[in-house]
Amino acid sequence: VMLPLARPLHAAGFHTLFIDARGHGMSDHDGYASMPRFSEDLDSAVDWTIAKEEVTGVGVVGHSIGAAAGILAAARDEEERIACLVSVSGFANVWDMMMESTSLASMPAAAAWAIRRTMEYVLETSLDEIAPVLHIPQIKVPIMIMHGDQDEVVGVHHAFRLAEAAPGAELRIVAGGTHGDLADFEARLGPVLNFLSNTLAPEVQ
Repeated sequence: VMLPLARPLHAAGFHTLFIDARGHGMSDHDGYASMPRFSEDLDSAVDWTIAKEEVTGVGVVGHSIGAAAGILAAARDEEERIACLVSVSGFANVWDMMMESTSLASMPAAAAWAIRRTMEYVLETSLDEIAPVLHIPQIKVPIMIMHGDQDEVVGVHHAFRLAEAAPGAELRIVAGGTHGDLADFEARLGPVLNFLSNTLAPEVQ
């Protein structure tokens, strides 16, 4: 999904690293995939990247659950290894998103409750405790929130919830933008490139 952004990011002078979180793409499987585990994978990627001699700053651009993982990682990044964050089509609360865009909404309440409790048992935490909207206020570095107004998976209202929780964040709503097709976002990358350049100054990385 993110690959269409590779060429314009590279052309703008940025080093780019695209990662497959565990259980995705060519990465190894490790039991189950989850947002907290994705954020751990992102931590490892940031550590690997920032250790490179030619890198002076790291910005994270994440899509959907990748955006959520980026929020969790940046929120606990006390050393500010992550210099800035761009959240693309990210959700404020995963359970709210699931209730809005999956068949859960049509299930009996008891069945939905059982599914939620099973998820929380596996994760060993409450879904509300890992909600990005709860953690985004803890981020101290610049944030940009991008979201398509036609997102059929994560409603655009999630972007407004995240922005409300992080008053300093820059909010960009992409007209006609959907969830899985970043073509509309690619055409509007100018502000993102400016955001990254300004944040990672004096040298673009």
